[in-house]
Amino acid sequence: QWALQLDAIGDFTDAAIGHKLLLGVEAGTARKDVRLATASLAAIDIFDPVYGARPGVFGDPTLTDQEIEYIAGYVQDQIWLGERWKLLLGLRYDDTTQTTVTTTNRTTKVENDARRFSPRAGLMYDVTDWASLYASYSKSFKPVAGTTFGGTPFDPETGEQVEAGIKTEFLDGRVGATLAW
Repeated sequence: QWALQLDAIGDFTDAAIGHKLLLGVEAGTARKDVRLATASLAAIDIFDPVYGARPGVFGDPTLTDQEIEYIAGYVQDQIWLGERWKLLLGLRYDDTTQTTVTTTNRTTKVENDARRFSPRAGLMYDVTDWASLYASYSKSFKPVAGTTFGGTPFDPETGEQVEAGIKTEFLDGRVGATLAW
C-alpha cells in the first residue's frame, strides 16, 4: 500500500474578509492477495468439547488478488467573517477503481469504479478569546479492500457527520479542550 498527499495553503484578504485557502491532491494504491483452501471439520460441543479433530480433504484453493487505485482532489476555504465568526467550506472529489481477480476452477475478474463528491461545512463563533462555539457537517468516502463470501468486492465505506460543541484554549494555546456532541 502506498499513498501520496500534496497540500498547498495560502492566506489572503478579499474586501476585508480573510481567507485561508487549502488546495490538495491525494493518490494511492493498495493491493491484497489472499490464498485460501477450506476443508470440513467435525462439529464441537461447547458443553462437552472433544479436541484434536482432523480436517477433511481440502478443496481447490481460491486465489483472490485485489487492487484499489484512487485519486482525489479537494479544496477548502476558512473564511473570517468579522472579528468573531469563521466559516469553513470544503469539497473533495474521489475517483476509485477496484479490481478483483478470483481463481478457483476458473478465473473471474470484477472491476468496480466509484466516484463521489464529499462536502464539508462548519461555522464557529468566538465567544471569548479562549472559548468558541462551533457546528459542522461533513460526508466521507473510502474504498475498502476485500470481498464478500460470494466473491463480490465490498462497496466503499461512506459516512455522514454532524457535530456541535465548544472549544477552549488556555496558557497561550498550550492547553486546549473540546466538548462535542
